[in-house]
Amino acid sequence: MSGQACTAADVLVIFGITGDLAKKMTFRALYHLERRRMLQGPVVGVARDEWSAAGLRDHARRAVEDTVEMIDEQVFQRFAERLAMVSGDFGDPKTYDRVARAIEGRRSPVFYMEIPPSLFGRVVEGLAGAGLIERARVVVESPSATTWRRPGP
Repeated sequence: MSGQACTAADVLVIFGITGDLAKKMTFRALYHLERRRMLQGPVVGVARDEWSAAGLRDHARRAVEDTVEMIDEQVFQRFAERLAMVSGDFGDPKTYDRVARAIEGRRSPVFYMEIPPSLFGRVVEGLAGAGLIERARVVVESPSATTWRRPGP
């Protein structure tokens, strides 16, 4: 097994953080990790939507409130402090430059794709073009048959 596989992630970058999957599942899961003090490092959201970090935190709060029985305010505050936002088009190299600045100094990023499969290649190419994948892991959220259908007859 390589050293890469044993290295703990020091930043989680979520492409598509403003989407439905993040709202219904990801924020809840991250909140629970924070509650158990298992979430390490910042969480950087990346989306085409022009959101501020404060807007992302508000969105996360609503998502957690909708999916968790009762919020522990101290836990949510710790979680919210981890959140940062990068907005931009996934086809624009400048977006990946902004991602690089947001994770500067981090050595073992995890890039989590909560985006349509048609964008996976574009995002990985953008990450590679910005020199971000050498020590990184890329995780692809596999769409279920009920949420994604191959185009055509």
